[in-house]
Amino acid sequence: MFKMTREEILEFIEANPVAWIATVDDGRPHVRALRAFRVLEDGPLFQISTPKDVYRQLAANPDVEVCFNDQDRGIQVRVAGKVRFVEDEAVLDEVLAERAFLQSLVEKDGRNAVKLFVIADAMAYSWTRENNFIPKEWVKL
Repeated sequence: MFKMTREEILEFIEANPVAWIATVDDGRPHVRALRAFRVLEDGPLFQISTPKDVYRQLAANPDVEVCFNDQDRGIQVRVAGKVRFVEDEAVLDEVLAERAFLQSLVEKDGRNAVKLFVIADAMAYSWTRENNFIPKEWVKL
């Protein structure tokens, strides 16, 4: 049976930083891709912007699940928990330096228009076809 340890899951996320995030708005699901900025000890750190629907949706309902995928190896890692917004000016400086496309937003709406979050109390599950039909074994991040 295929099962990843906590450390292997964090390494997998670092190597495959694009995740599909599921939110709910007015009872309807919404899915889009986000790229993790960094993998912290407690899981992936994401950046979103306040003018976007995803920010409003996560602020209203912080329950979330993201799915990271390595199509070549046939592995998915799902991470579920509650969004916790992070206030860290040093990390925000790094995000703004790396993601130049955010500069116009910051010039227009200020630094507070860029939000950082992690998934608090996250539980992760690694999936392959090999373990498709067996009970899920979640790992605490």
